[in-house]
Amino acid sequence: MATRSIEPSFGLLFGDLLRDLDVGTTGAAIIMSTLDVCMNFSGLFVGPLLKEFSYRKVAIAGSLLCGIGLAATSPAASMAHILSTYSVINGIGVGLSTSAAFVALNHYFKYKRGQAVGLSMAGTALG
Repeated sequence: MATRSIEPSFGLLFGDLLRDLDVGTTGAAIIMSTLDVCMNFSGLFVGPLLKEFSYRKVAIAGSLLCGIGLAATSPAASMAHILSTYSVINGIGVGLSTSAAFVALNHYFKYKRGQAVGLSMAGTALG
């Protein structure tokens, strides 16, 4: 719930920093697009990681990457720094944890998977 809610909150978290760095709307769009690319690209690694490790370990690793990415973004002094920490590190972390969460939902819910996924997505919006 917490990792997937980071993307819509980007303007609230880093709006002042982007303004101080003179990053315009194009720069913000590049940052967000790179985040989306890294989140979706990390899906290529989730399958092999889930076969090697459990979905819990993959989700924890993704959450740690999210935390590291956000912490490393806080002292950012350039757009390149934000791209490398927020978009790449955080994006891979969100992709890993989100994919592992859906695998966990499929593992635990046999009969009402649709409702479980729906509540999971509602929890993301709530977060």
